[in-house]
Amino acid sequence: MRAIYCYIIITILLLSGSISCDKAPLAPKNQVHSIQKVLYSQNKKVHNLFKIAENGDEKTLVKLLKMGSDVNSQDRFGDTILHSAAQWNDTSMLEKVLKFKPNLLLQNKQGQTSLMLAAEESAIEVLQILLGYMKKYQKTKMKSWLNLNDELGNTALYWAVNAQCFHCVKELLKYPVRITKNKEGIDPLLLTKEHHLQGIANLLLKKL
Repeated sequence: MRAIYCYIIITILLLSGSISCDKAPLAPKNQVHSIQKVLYSQNKKVHNLFKIAENGDEKTLVKLLKMGSDVNSQDRFGDTILHSAAQWNDTSMLEKVLKFKPNLLLQNKQGQTSLMLAAEESAIEVLQILLGYMKKYQKTKMKSWLNLNDELGNTALYWAVNAQCFHCVKELLKYPVRITKNKEGIDPLLLTKEHHLQGIANLLLKKL
């Protein structure tokens, strides 16, 4: 089994271009087939997990997680089931998933965390649950988590302002969030000026 996983790593390195074919050891046919089976099985498990979550079948989802399915599994977009629950504003699923101690710092392929998605969707209840969980269980990582940037340089605070969610912004400002510029040089305060959001601007100004 150890040999199979070694060849899985080699296969991934080949695909990423980290090593060339002439330097990679060749796997016997039976081991190649074993690798393919392992990869297929893993992909199928991830697909099933997300399909069940998408269908809102919380009972089966919890059962699979109890049986050892990885709560931090990511789909082809880099989303975890926590990302999905946040994006769907599904507080019931979110609370069930959180019982399996997921990694809240995970970012999808666009660099977004579940917190950013909650802010973007104006999902205030989801936002509060995530903030409460992080404060209780992963307080030492909270500051860095709150201020993570996506691929555009945006933070959760930026997305909350962009969504014009006054209550989301107010909730985030209770914690050590920073008002920072994204890659285009736009910060949440400048965003309030562009969209004429005086109420949110007043909240941000108190933070400065």
